[in-house]
Amino acid sequence: MQTICLLMLAFVATFICFDQTENIVTRTSGEEIKLSIKFNVLLALVCSTAMLLTKATMLDSRYFTLAVPLINFALLPIAHGLLKRSLLQIQSQSGLESLVGLITTQDRAELLINELQRDWSKRISGVAILEAPASEIGSTLAGVPVTANYDNFMDWIRQAALDEIYVDIPMDSGESFILVLEEMESMGLTVHFRLLLLDRIEERCCGETSAVRFSAFWAAAPEATSSRWAPWS
Repeated sequence: MQTICLLMLAFVATFICFDQTENIVTRTSGEEIKLSIKFNVLLALVCSTAMLLTKATMLDSRYFTLAVPLINFALLPIAHGLLKRSLLQIQSQSGLESLVGLITTQDRAELLINELQRDWSKRISGVAILEAPASEIGSTLAGVPVTANYDNFMDWIRQAALDEIYVDIPMDSGESFILVLEEMESMGLTVHFRLLLLDRIEERCCGETSAVRFSAFWAAAPEATSSRWAPWS
């Protein structure tokens, strides 16, 4: 009984050492195997240390520190694979999955992708890197295809079956982007952008009475621990 309790405590201690906000749906098979190796090596170390400190019997120590991590090493990727399949089926059957496109710059793209990939209900269809040369279109960035640059990002948006667009670009004025946002809105897209851009757009095109058109939510983004986004609607 003592050994089982120690094993459960070792599982809990090992579990909290890993990032639980990571999107399991986007993990590849190779990443699952690496995760299983790291988890079970740490589990064996924690369990061995706990049994040594509590002076558990040698027979129990040998069995649990070797057999349990080995069995768990095989079962963990299988269990995660079944869970991912179930989540994807739920997404497709319930219509919960949202196809997302990103418009950003090279220095901001990877952090934005990593943040959105934590949300299993969103699937990133592609990213438009505005300053990317034409030769980079078709490549991948953080596992997401680079689908457009400044010259053709609107053509991509018009042709792609997207539900939402996230815009994270540095600019001194949002005035030049208003027509683009309005065209996206006319397509029925939900457009999210940095609140800094929202402030500039509202200053140029909207009065105080129209402020109710904007609602804001918090999401992590480049250059800040958390930054504000808002949907254009």
